[in-house]
Amino acid sequence: MKTFKEIMKQIETTFDMIDKSKENEKRLEAEWMKETDRMKRHETRKGLEAEWSKAEETTRDLYLTVRLLQNNARVALFHDVMPVLLEVLAKYKGKPYGEKTRAKIAQEVEERTGARAYIGTKYNQDEISIFPGRGFGNTYSITAGPKYNPATNEYNRMLIDNKIQVLPLECFSIWFIKSEYVEDIPAAVAEMKEHYKKAVEMQKELSAICSAFNKYAVEGIESIYCDKRIYERLMVK
Repeated sequence: MKTFKEIMKQIETTFDMIDKSKENEKRLEAEWMKETDRMKRHETRKGLEAEWSKAEETTRDLYLTVRLLQNNARVALFHDVMPVLLEVLAKYKGKPYGEKTRAKIAQEVEERTGARAYIGTKYNQDEISIFPGRGFGNTYSITAGPKYNPATNEYNRMLIDNKIQVLPLECFSIWFIKSEYVEDIPAAVAEMKEHYKKAVEMQKELSAICSAFNKYAVEGIESIYCDKRIYERLMVK
């Protein structure tokens, strides 16, 4: 797994590649549009079609790459910061998490990682807000927290009566995003595109099947649609 800062450099490079790819699209469009004669424009479009289609696909692939990299960056931020935060918290085990202690912990974490981390409690559940630090804004900030503990039938706690508890890293998870780090992004992009293509094909097939069924769906027999849930039991009113 790369570090947050390493991935941010990849993201920057990929955005530069997107700009170049979009410029290529504009160049092809301009070449097509410069023809004033309708027939010549049509012929020019046909001649450019393969290259234009490839340029559009390249841009789309790069956008998919950026989105996966951005999620990787958030996952990496968690793994960069959490071990350090837990190490710092261990020094304050059993102490109240007051304003001064909160500031000291955040300062040490920032000195060691460049990121800021704060603990809060909502609805009797502890959460950690992690901000990537100077120069990165809050776009890549994440929320993490202790996992649910089946043994106690409740979430693990970092603060009990506002006193700091020490938990191992495996007791924590990232919230609100996919927490899996994608190692091979080009392979993931190719796989996503293949699955999407299959999904489109299957939706068309399902649409045809639904239409064939609906041909007999008289009053009292519920019609079915490819974009809505189809229940296992045929619905008759």
